[in-house]
Amino acid sequence: MLNAEEYGELLKLTAQIEKLDVERLEYLKELACIRQISLTALMKQLNIQTPAYG
Repeated sequence: MLNAEEYGELLKLTAQIEKLDVERLEYLKELACIRQISLTALMKQLNIQTPAYG
């Protein structure tokens, strides 16, 4: 069980992770565009897997 302070910290960290995930995806999309391939193909080439949350 989390207290209010811990829960607030959890929410803050979750927001930071989500922001970084969005930035990562934007950079991957930009690189895929530069290489003129799909994002999926780029991720396969670089052996990048989608994060498994849950």
